Amino acid sequence: MAFEWPMQVENCAICGENNVHKISKKGQFGEIVNVVLCKNDGFVYLSPRWNQEGYDNYYGQKYSSIFPQFDNQEEVIEEPYKLVVKRINLYLKNTPLNALSIGAGKGCVLRLLEKENENLDCYVIEPSEECRNYLFENFGYSILSDSINSEWQKGNEKKFDIIIVRHVLEHLLDPLNSLKKVRETLTHSGVAYIAVPDMMSPKGSLRRYYFRAPHVSYFSKPTLSYFLNKSGLEIIEVREEEGELWCLVKRGIVDSTKNMNIDNFSKQLHVIKKYKKTQRIPELKSFVARLIGRE
Repeated sequence: MAFEWPMQVENCAICGENNVHKISKKGQFGEIVNVVLCKNDGFVYLSPRWNQEGYDNYYGQKYSSIFPQFDNQEEVIEEPYKLVVKRINLYLKNTPLNALSIGAGKGCVLRLLEKENENLDCYVIEPSEECRNYLFENFGYSILSDSINSEWQKGNEKKFDIIIVRHVLEHLLDPLNSLKKVRETLTHSGVAYIAVPDMMSPKGSLRRYYFRAPHVSYFSKPTLSYFLNKSGLEIIEVREEEGELWCLVKRGIVDSTKNMNIDNFSKQLHVIKKYKKTQRIPELKSFVARLIGRE
């Protein structure tokens, strides 16, 4: 059953304007997903879209049934989490004391970090009640909040040596505000690991897989860098690998002079158009398969 909630037009989170090129009206599971590309700065986002109350209801009513956290596949997906820990370890200056995972899920990264640092105190922000209970009851992790939109940063200033924000930022209506909270709560020697899907290297069918109702922002290296600079997070390393854009950052100085290059719009539009062309034959085959009942 389709989730219904009034949608509203949103201005670009970078330039604050509504000067957009329309990319798609449909996304995964046939849901209404209004993807637009800002002509001023090349930022890809959803508009019109639900407001925060609408998304809160979507996650409560539908999201967990579509993307279950407990699917008994932990042994299959452990390797990507090992890679995350390896990347973080390269930039740790001191033995970490406190680690926070935002959108922790089943806490796979925290558990791997804990194996290497037995005195590590682990904290989580996680919307799923099932996951929160699992992490507290089985591992004793401290639950900071069920939402990154809460005031969880208060009382936790400069506390965390490690913060993980893996495939979370694309879900947030206000990524800049959330990144500012990450900066506030990092220690001076701490590092944050941030990963998002890479809009410059999409994977799968745009309409039937890549574009999703819960993904409100689609970052590229230039647009993600913009938000990091504006939030006062200094990039240590940033990579585009296999459709994922990941980076390690530390506390820095807010760069109020940072502006987007106007060429980013044409570059992003070129990538989207070129990718759509490569998908024509796979999309046709998929359409035929659906017609004859093989998909």
